Amino acid sequence: MTERGTTGSKMPRFSLRSLRMKLLLLTILFVLIAEALVFIPSVSKHRVGWLQERIERAYIASESLEMAPETVSIADKAKRLFASAEILGVTIERNGRSELIAAPDLAMLHDARLSMLDLQQRTWPRQIADAISVMFSGERKYFLVSSRPAGEPEVMLEIVVDSAPLK
Repeated sequence: MTERGTTGSKMPRFSLRSLRMKLLLLTILFVLIAEALVFIPSVSKHRVGWLQERIERAYIASESLEMAPETVSIADKAKRLFASAEILGVTIERNGRSELIAAPDLAMLHDARLSMLDLQQRTWPRQIADAISVMFSGERKYFLVSSRPAGEPEVMLEIVVDSAPLK
């Protein structure tokens, strides 16, 4: 008589050549591709929405400054309004006339890279590439963003924002 092992069965072997392992790796690969196809455009859309929200905030703040009584120091109020909206500088163009509402601190912008963005002219592949570059960039960036606020086709705003809150 021959003796068998104590359990009587062998553990299944997993090799990279087995059909089971190939299907598992292929499934993982397709899930990762699907996640990338959903995640990357979502990041781009969030970035554009964040920048457009800053345009809206800058417009509302500049309109409220125009309505402020003359007794209040406009410069201090503007600085506080734009700081709370995470905006460093604002220029508004209306009826062919451009007006600087708040100037950014030039010493802060000296060592950083300033990228110009026109939210009206961006294509979706360019927006995706820009979002990825901001996400994985280690350097400090500032954006000079130009766009029109919602419902105001005759107004064009240019704002300077830091990319750090966006990351």
